[in-house]
Amino acid sequence: LTGRLPLWELGMKSVAHRPLLGAGFNAYWVTPGEFGGLRLHILIGWGPSHIHNGWLEVALNLGVIGVALMAYLLWAVALTALRLTRATQMPPYFFALLFCVYLFTFGLAESAFLGIDSIRHIILVALFVSMRREWRSVQGAAR
Repeated sequence: LTGRLPLWELGMKSVAHRPLLGAGFNAYWVTPGEFGGLRLHILIGWGPSHIHNGWLEVALNLGVIGVALMAYLLWAVALTALRLTRATQMPPYFFALLFCVYLFTFGLAESAFLGIDSIRHIILVALFVSMRREWRSVQGAAR
């Protein structure tokens, strides 16, 4: 895994040091100290710019609360997409479900998972808002 396992092990120790809120949004890699990203560069022996795991990266920066919010967002979109696919038999909703599966698995292998300017993040939030609204209208029409 090209040195990812030792990197993940050190990353998990850093998460355990600040489990709830993490280091702050995009702050881990510039944080000094025993459990900061700057020290991790010295311990690992090379200069990684990310942890090579999106979920762990979110935990380092935003803590368990950030991971829980991201998981909820993914779960809510996937569940709504599944409900809308069953109710309407429309392919775009199935695409939204596949996008959630892709994003979940992509986050296991890559760190470009959650970012302020990430197209994946923008699409996920847009799907969350639009599909919740669509589900409410489908439920209202069924009554």
